[in-house]
Amino acid sequence: MTAFADLLSIQRACSTLGLDTALSRTLVGTARPTIWFRHGDPVADAAVATGSSKVGGEPDLPPGMVWPTRPALADPDGTAEKLRASVNMATPCTDFVINHLAR
Repeated sequence: MTAFADLLSIQRACSTLGLDTALSRTLVGTARPTIWFRHGDPVADAAVATGSSKVGGEPDLPPGMVWPTRPALADPDGTAEKLRASVNMATPCTDFVINHLAR
């Protein structure tokens, strides 16, 4: 996969490929900023200093601190209904999110 540093790089690639102007403009118009993660060799969590950047693995907590949790809700269905009543349900995924937050 090719990554482009900026829009001009995309325009140059389109020109090199001989794409017509309309298609080139369309491609450049659909480009969005991204972050590209490279996969490196796995590193044990114990080898990563607290506060270092990482993706995945165990939570990055100071020694002795446990991951915070909450007790189960006494009435998850009632909680979901209260949430549903207070939120704009026009958002497509709201119902899905509410149902999963209440559990």
